[in-house]
Amino acid sequence: MIDDLAPPRARILVGGLVVGALALRLGVMWLVAPSPPIADEAEYLYRSTSLAAGREVIGPEIRPPGSIWYYVAFHRLLDPGMDAVRLANVLAGVVGIALVYLLGSRLFDRRAGVVAAAVAAVYPNLVFYSVSAWNETLYVALTLGGLLLLTRRLPWAVAAAGLLWGLAALTREVGVLLLVVGTGWLAWPSRETRRWTSAAVFLAVFLATLLPWTIRLNRVDAPFALVARTTYLNLFLGNAPRDPEGTGDAGRPAGSVFRRQREYLSFGTTPAEREEVAKRLATEAIEDRLPAWPFEKTVEMLPNLLTPNSL
Repeated sequence: MIDDLAPPRARILVGGLVVGALALRLGVMWLVAPSPPIADEAEYLYRSTSLAAGREVIGPEIRPPGSIWYYVAFHRLLDPGMDAVRLANVLAGVVGIALVYLLGSRLFDRRAGVVAAAVAAVYPNLVFYSVSAWNETLYVALTLGGLLLLTRRLPWAVAAAGLLWGLAALTREVGVLLLVVGTGWLAWPSRETRRWTSAAVFLAVFLATLLPWTIRLNRVDAPFALVARTTYLNLFLGNAPRDPEGTGDAGRPAGSVFRRQREYLSFGTTPAEREEVAKRLATEAIEDRLPAWPFEKTVEMLPNLLTPNSL
């Protein structure tokens, strides 16, 4: 594509976008500052502040550690609390906007990069996630950074991409799929030795990034897990038995997510026991709602697509 946006002008536009996006996010952060953490935010805040204070957290295998470690750094630099977490995600969100510009410029041209960055700067979901305690904002920044590096195909860039995408997998479990994406993309077509070498370097760095946490996570009394052990926990959280009094939030299972996670921890003394109980309760709840369950879940979750923060 022909790039008719001169470099000096592009730099000015991107600089203005980054500053504007930062100002927008700080403004929204100030507006929501009085709001208490909701849903999973409470757990991320509790876990990160506890670790920052040197206290052990029960059930480390329940959540991926990436964003929690990231928040710990900000708790130690600033006053521990929700504002530190929100500021951490604001900065990650702004970095993500700069990466959108760089990626768009590399794959297309500078004009496309500026337009993409402008959309990302004001897109409501990205703005609201940037002032939350969830892990999506950091995950997006790490994923974009790794993707940008993979477009270089240089040895150091491939290794750095493996590191960033490994950290992305430690931030959200779905990031484990990036291992397949990155290795497959670098190795295809497979007739070039250099491509196989690049794929091997990426694979090695990615797995090495996960290895320390994976070793810590796995014990003889629990099933194997790469990043987190939340399969039936999530199924339980989304399908816990309904409140007979009808006091649940908008028809969802009664009680906060944090309270139901504590309930999950009471299901047994080992992870295997907890998983078995969570699986039984969740599947029983689903069976009780069949055959209407798929339609009820669709109606229940559809409003999430229409709200700025997908809650």
